[in-house]
Amino acid sequence: IRSRRLREAAPARKTLQVTATVTRVRHPLTEELDVVEAGNGTYIRCRGCNTLLAPAGENYKLHCPVLDVPLPSIDPTLFSDPRRDVDADIVYRQYVCPGCGVLLQNDVCRVDDEPIWDIRLAP
Repeated sequence: IRSRRLREAAPARKTLQVTATVTRVRHPLTEELDVVEAGNGTYIRCRGCNTLLAPAGENYKLHCPVLDVPLPSIDPTLFSDPRRDVDADIVYRQYVCPGCGVLLQNDVCRVDDEPIWDIRLAP
């Protein structure tokens, strides 16, 4: 499943250009993410494969490949075509780790919405 996600996902909007070694895990962020210290910075990383995703002060979702799934394809009995009710295409957006393909987060949003920055860390 993970390799399929990575093959089918749209590329990340941003790519982190850091290859520092993690020196300390500061705290868990979600089930799949940690806040870590590496090199001279603080980052968000995938707990499963240790890939550094983004600086802690950025929206990590910008650094993740994305799968936009039409709601009716999840279950057509639960989700009708959203265009019948709203003037927009609504999708189930999945953010995956670029290193291992684990599913990190899901959002329901319009196709052209920017990634929701729902986890902001204090400086």
